[in-house]
Order: sequence, then C-alpha cells, then structure tokens
Amino acid sequence: MNNKIESKSNANKNQNIYDNEGSFIKALRKGVLLVACRVCGQVHPKESAHLYDYEGTVDDDLICHLCFQPFVDPVDAKCGCTYCSICLQNYLKRFKYCPIDNQKIDSKNCHRASQALRRILDKLSVVCPNIDYCEEYLPRHQLEYHLLTKCKGSVTYCTNANLGCDFQGPRSALSSHLLDCPFKDCTLEIPKEPIIPGKFCEIEIHRGYQDIGLYVVGGCDTPLVTTVIQQIKTESFAEKDGRLQPGDHILKLNGIDLASHKHKEVIELFSQAIPICRMLVYREALEEDEEYDNYEYREEIFRIEIPKQRGQQLGIKLGTRKKEKGIFILHVVKNSLAYHDGKIKVNDRILEINGQNLKYSTKEEAHRIISDSQYVVSMLVSREKAPNLPVLLEHHNHHHHESKSKKSHPGVPLIWQEFNLNLAKEKDEPLGLVVDGGLNSYDNESTPIFVSSLEQKSCIEKSKYIRKADLIISLNEESLIGETKKNAMDMIQNTKENDLVTITYVRCPDNFEESLIFKPSWRYFISIPITYQIAKSVQVFKGSNEFLGLTIAGGKDTNFDKIFIKSVIPNSSAANSKKLRSGDMILSVDGVSLQNSSHSDAVQYLKSVHGLIRFVIISCPGTLI
Repeated sequence: MNNKIESKSNANKNQNIYDNEGSFIKALRKGVLLVACRVCGQVHPKESAHLYDYEGTVDDDLICHLCFQPFVDPVDAKCGCTYCSICLQNYLKRFKYCPIDNQKIDSKNCHRASQALRRILDKLSVVCPNIDYCEEYLPRHQLEYHLLTKCKGSVTYCTNANLGCDFQGPRSALSSHLLDCPFKDCTLEIPKEPIIPGKFCEIEIHRGYQDIGLYVVGGCDTPLVTTVIQQIKTESFAEKDGRLQPGDHILKLNGIDLASHKHKEVIELFSQAIPICRMLVYREALEEDEEYDNYEYREEIFRIEIPKQRGQQLGIKLGTRKKEKGIFILHVVKNSLAYHDGKIKVNDRILEINGQNLKYSTKEEAHRIISDSQYVVSMLVSREKAPNLPVLLEHHNHHHHESKSKKSHPGVPLIWQEFNLNLAKEKDEPLGLVVDGGLNSYDNESTPIFVSSLEQKSCIEKSKYIRKADLIISLNEESLIGETKKNAMDMIQNTKENDLVTITYVRCPDNFEESLIFKPSWRYFISIPITYQIAKSVQVFKGSNEFLGLTIAGGKDTNFDKIFIKSVIPNSSAANSKKLRSGDMILSVDGVSLQNSSHSDAVQYLKSVHGLIRFVIISCPGTLI
C-alpha cells in the first residue's frame, strides 16, 4: 500500500520585515525575534532542515522519518535508509543506531542520495511563503531564487538606506515609496579616510543590500593567496566611494580574516546581507624615498667561501644577461663542490672573486681567477630579493603554505575531459541548450562558450550527458571557439531542423547541477585548460628608467604551474597602460613562453625586458561581489 502524507503548512500570514542583518523576520513571540531562512522563507532553527509549504500531498516514500517532512539534502545511511542530511547529523550526536531498522550507523559511512531522488525532490511543487503578496507555485529548487529576485512579498530596503532612510517593506511597495522618499534628492557627505599606499587602511562602505561593485580574484586556494580587486564596476557603491583601486588587497571583511578563505568562501562572505562592509585594505607601492630601480632590483650582499678539492670541479657556469651589467651564475652542476655546498644560487651576481673586482671583467676572466685559486674560492655575491611584504601579508602567505602541507594539494589540476555526442532528436524539436560566454562577453573580455542552463524536458536535458558549466566546443563540426554568444545561440537554434546533432563538449570536473543558472567565477575560468581558452596580445611600453610594476604568482616550482599577475602597482608602466589586470594569466613575453617557467625565472625575465613589451595573456573575468 502506497501511503500519502499531507505536508504541514508553515505559512505565516504576517507581513515580513527585515532585521538589521538583512534576514527575514516573520513574527515576534514573547519578545523573541524569530528570523526566517533566506532559502525557504520559513522560521526554523539553523540546525534543522529547511521547511516548505507543499502543494497537495507528498508521497510517504519521500518523507524523512526524523523530521517527518520531505527530504532536504538527502543522505543514505549504510543500512540503506534515507534521511535529511542535517536531521541525521543531529540524531547521530545522541544515538548510534538507525531509528527505522535499529542497525548501527556512522556518519562516515553515509553518502549523498542518488541524483534521481534529488531531482524528484527538486521538482516538488511548493507555495511561496509570502502569501499576503504572492500566490506563486513553483518547483522547490527555484524558491530561493524567487524570494531573492522576484517575490513581491520579499522585504527590501530603500536604495537610500545608506543616507538614513529607514523604509523596509515588501518589494511591491518599493516603487511607490521611492517617489516620495524624503532622501531621494539627498547626498551624503562624510569625511573619508584615504587609502595610503604601503600602509594598512580600514575603510567602511555603505552598500545597503546590493553588491558593493567589486570584481575580485584570488583566495587561499589560488596562486594569488590573498583576495585582490581586479576592477571596479561602473556606478557601483565602490566607485562612488572613490577610494578603492584595482590591485588593492582585501585582507579582512567585518573583522573576518580572509587569509584562510577560498575564493568561493570569500564570495559567500560578501554575498551575505550585511549593509556595511568594513574592510582592511593594503595597496602596494614604492617604499618611502625609494627609487624605481632600487625597488625593482633590491639585493642583499654576502660572501660565500667554497674549499677546492683536488680532482673536483667547482661546478658553476658563468655568463651575462641581456641589458644587465655583471657576471651571473647561470647553472650549478649537480654533485659538484658548489652543488654540495648549497650556498650559491642560479641568478646570483658575482661582484668579486678572491678580492678581485669583477665590475668590468668578462666571464673568461672570472673563470681564470677561479682556476688560479689553490685552496678556497671566496666570492662576494649579490642576490636579488623580492620587495618586502608587510608582516601581515607574510603571515597570510605562511599560513597559506602551512595549510597546503596539511591538507589536500590544491594545485593538482582538475581533469577536464572532451567528448563527442551524437544526439538523436525529433525534427523541429529545440535542442534546449542555453549558453553564455564567448568573444567580448564579459566587459569585452573573451571566454570559452559554456552551458549556463538546460531547458527542462528538452532533448539535451533528457539525455543526461551535458551538464551546466560544461564547455561547448563545436556543433555539427562547426567550431564555437572564438564565437560570440549571439553567434553560438544562432548555431544552436539552427539545429532545430536536424534529427541528429553532433556536439563536442568538455566535461567540467565540478558539479553545478544544484544551481538554477550557472554563474561562473574567476576560479572556474582559471581552471579551464589553456587549450580551450582565448588568448590575446597586449603591448606595454617600459622605458629604461621606468618601473614595470607587476607582482606575479605561480610557476612550475609552486603548486600552480601557470604564471599569474597578482597585482599591478599604481603609477607604473603596467598600470598606465591599462591593459594588464590582477588575475591575468601570462603565457609569453616578447615571444618567450612562461608556461613552463619557474617563478624565479619568470621574475628575472620580466625584470630584464625594456621598451615595447608584448604580452600574450588570458584575461579571466573577476567575480562580482
């Protein structure tokens, strides 16, 4: 017998209002403020599953026997029984046996329920909880998006909240309020502390409940380590505030240290409904009274003494570098005296050997001095070192490297696999594929064409092969690489008359199926293999006495084999060109590939180039916060 159960109704007819953190408030009972969930719109404890008002009845097989509601984020126990994930977590804190069959269970042996079950649950029809203003019935997985963007009963603040307007009410009333808002013609003039280059500065930006307007890159799971501003959105709160610049490092948000937060976690922190953002910011700059040359060629000088041994070579290869004076160590021979001594490094500059100044000497003269040495080779060496990072940034980097040694390797590349799909369909049946990206798609930056959503019950959705976030490479052997979004959509539309469609696609290793519409992040774009990326060439002029102004991250000797621009220093050649941005991937410079370069080699090469420098880069759009 297939039992049915009538779902409990949690709808509340009271008008919703917001608290000062932007969450729904639905009732005041006994002086206690009850806050409703942003996902389901219902009042429930944070440690319990979401609640929904279901249309009609729900099959008993879809009911959790712990909360007696339809499954939310279901998991299967080892014994085969299914429960809501959070319900089972709470239950296992007190008991160790399955409440249905009394078998011993452990959270370690539980796993996510099948995708088929999750799809069935997602399609359950629910009623919008704001029933005084909205009568929508929609699939359960669409309710959060509906509450956030469309529901007439969702409570919102006035866009002039940062000027002092205390209006809060349903979205349907906002338009009429704005016509009579007492602050509609006001401007707010508050003295603002400027951001001083080279110093930590705390700033405060009032954004209401909208995006602050920053495109950011970085995070502890990326080569950049810290969170860096790539660009600032036009007409945004950040632009109107006027203090932040591209290349600024955001170290803290509302007291939360971002050092150990991944890119996705930083985005989630900024997406919380907090009207005031207090940020600790650092802007890189030249040190006080320091010339550009000294900044770019900082050095430490020390002496190295290597005892000679009969029958063994010192084991160093000497040479010169283009556009730089002096004799340099180009190579240290493995198992040689210098190799075992361990003090001499590649790219060290030799100032003198055994007391003889090499400032105007050739490499042949340097070799002769070494050969004439009888017992000890004494070298005065100059070694370039990176610009000094502030203590806090050093702590961030140290923390980042420590965490990587303790946790899984974040630099291991994700595996993107290319497939060919021959899809049979009815003539005049639309493919149902919705894509985004393409040539000049993100503020004139180009990305691969990717799947943003799949139309429900379409042939492509029924096939179960292609997923959101997958790349579409070609349709019926016509390449989509380098095409605009419009051209790609036209090509998809043209397949309507075909009864067989050949699609070449690349499977994204991450699963984004739970999102209604896939919205890519900078972290997603940099994970795409270079083969499918769209590179571009830019030129930057650097005079002989000018400062290029790039700090870079990554390299084959790090956990990330690609070279990225970490920040662009204000007032430098790179900054003045306005063609290079934080988060850009550098493929080559003046025809020399950096794709297999170590971090130190890339730094040395960038320091050596002058004049009109040609960069080939992949510019990945930052994530909007």
